[in-house]
Amino acid sequence: MLGLRRNNEREVEGRLRALKSDFETLQRDVVKLAEGVGGVARKHASGFLEDSEAWTDDNLGNVREAIRDQPLAAGLILLGAGAILGALLLRR
Repeated sequence: MLGLRRNNEREVEGRLRALKSDFETLQRDVVKLAEGVGGVARKHASGFLEDSEAWTDDNLGNVREAIRDQPLAAGLILLGAGAILGALLLRR
């Protein structure tokens, strides 16, 4: 009976060691995965920033022309946008 108990204890200890090893391996794999995802996200964010800069540069002339052609409408649009932003920021 005592020998059976010791065998069970050894088996449980062996399984616990294997489980601990599996968890350590999983932890390393998750860290590597997170590093890879971070690199991909950084790459996409950089590409988005470059695209948005190019789009802004391309369309800035059109905006300036529209403001020169219709200054009153542009001013009213800006007042409306400011009122909306003010209402959103002051809302509690």
